Amino acid sequence: MTAAFTIHDLRDRPDLLDAVAEAIWATFWQHKGSALSDLQAGFRKHLMPGDLPFTLAAELDGVFAGTASLIVCDEPERSDLAPWLAALW
Repeated sequence: MTAAFTIHDLRDRPDLLDAVAEAIWATFWQHKGSALSDLQAGFRKHLMPGDLPFTLAAELDGVFAGTASLIVCDEPERSDLAPWLAALW
């Protein structure tokens, strides 16, 4: 049986927002004491129309399997390097 791998724009699949936020929070932010709700609110901005920010979410056989985002910049002093690949999981 062949596995089905799909990649979605989060704007087309907002139902994956919690899975994306939870994975990024658990990997990069939980140990710093950040609230999951803050990350969820941040990813809601990725649902708005426009070029950036946006998030891609991967599924393997219908199960969340990974994510990557493009953002304008999260370090103003290096804004010339935009866009940035962020939240790769």
